[in-house]
Amino acid sequence: MAGRSVWPLYVEISNAGKATFWLCATSMVFLLYHLHYSCTMSVAAAITSRLALRSGDQMPMVGFGTCCRRSATGAQLIRSIHTYLTLGGRLIDTAQAYKNHKDIRIALRASLSIPRHDMWVTTKIMSIKQLERNGYNTTGYPTDSRAAATHAVRVSMSELGLDYIDLVLFHNPAGLDPDEQAKVWSGLIDAKLCNLSRNIGVSNFDLSGIRMLENATSFRPEAIQINFHPWVGPQILHLVAWCQAHGVVVTAYRSIKASFNLNANLSSLAALSQRFGASQAQILLKWAIDQRVAVIPGATSAKHIREILFMPTFHLDDTDLRLLQTS
Repeated sequence: MAGRSVWPLYVEISNAGKATFWLCATSMVFLLYHLHYSCTMSVAAAITSRLALRSGDQMPMVGFGTCCRRSATGAQLIRSIHTYLTLGGRLIDTAQAYKNHKDIRIALRASLSIPRHDMWVTTKIMSIKQLERNGYNTTGYPTDSRAAATHAVRVSMSELGLDYIDLVLFHNPAGLDPDEQAKVWSGLIDAKLCNLSRNIGVSNFDLSGIRMLENATSFRPEAIQINFHPWVGPQILHLVAWCQAHGVVVTAYRSIKASFNLNANLSSLAALSQRFGASQAQILLKWAIDQRVAVIPGATSAKHIREILFMPTFHLDDTDLRLLQTS
């Protein structure tokens, strides 16, 4: 039955053969380590917490991002996803633009046996015009923008080796007029109606864009993914509040990297890190999690993946949140 199958437990022969052999050879070692580690650290907030979408589906709050780093393709990505899944993580975030769907397919198939309904895969699609503009192969795509969006979901399913995708996002409205955006959104609605994607949403949209899509199609996005960290402006904070009040689940990207790219005073971050006995990365992730915002940090090493999933038990209160935001 769709949604109840078990990930195939075999090694797919590919250019990443060495990586998949490594996965099988180390699965038991990782499992034993996980059992030991989970007994010594708090895992509740990181691994078990989920957010309910309007469909009733429960999305994990701490995912694994696969964007924008050298290790987000090939053997390194396959190994890091396997580590993340073995340690208890259950959400993989990807996109057409990342060009790593097939690597993720290998990682999923070579990992420990996990019921499909426990897993969550999010991907993002572009419009046919965006694909063509960026030099992607659009052979076989319909020329109609609405049909092309639905086709992009089918292509993503095939590349990922899935019979459905948990969440598909319209990646970015950049360079598209409102009419074109509405066509792409209509194509995602069609994909949902055809059970290709259980949930649909947007990424990098502002509030006016969300309202435009809903007005054009009578269907509001079920989720949004945005750049969200303590130093965002009031417009983003208002967007998050509006989404949470109107049934749109929020996921943050660049939760950790933001601190390295802003001229912010990080003394408050350092002070909270020392106070709670947590790394600065964990403080930044908890800043989002404690506001019911999911996170999708990327990592390569087992050490950093454990840091994402296993956090000391602490809670950032309103004073702590304000302290970070005004630092």
